[in-house]
Amino acid sequence: MARKPRLILNTEEADEIGTLLGDKRLVSIVGHKIWPHVVVCGCGDGHEEDDIYRHHHGLCKARDEEPMIHKNLTDGGALVLQWNWSLNFGLPGDELMIKKLGASMRFKETNVLVLRVHAPCRAARETPMGPLKQFEALQVGKSRMLAAYPKTVVCPFFDVRYADGKLRTYFAELD
Repeated sequence: MARKPRLILNTEEADEIGTLLGDKRLVSIVGHKIWPHVVVCGCGDGHEEDDIYRHHHGLCKARDEEPMIHKNLTDGGALVLQWNWSLNFGLPGDELMIKKLGASMRFKETNVLVLRVHAPCRAARETPMGPLKQFEALQVGKSRMLAAYPKTVVCPFFDVRYADGKLRTYFAELD
């Protein structure tokens, strides 16, 4: 069976990304610490996962750091940490992921947690949730993880695949 093509960022999503960039809520990751030893809550999108983590490895290698990325992947990534997210199907998927991330940080002896979302994202579209709502979901995820694990360093990333095929990773400036 042929692989389905990648999703293309639609006009509305591109406008919302533009708003987040214009408001400086999404900023270049240049100058932000890229931690090499992390636990990640990200989307398991088979079209994007390899590029996203290859990029993270490359950023670490450029600084002569050996990366260790422990992935906890699920449809929608950090979106699962919201209260009552529809793709948790009425189950306590948010609470389960919070506990799993805590266990992963303990197993890997790190307190650094990367929360990732990406656009376009089929899971986000299905809910429906555009980039502005995804950004808000990162804030909820960060708040919930810090409430459960106060010593956690949360690194919120927003990956964007533009219509030209280029992937950009942004740091999400959260409260």
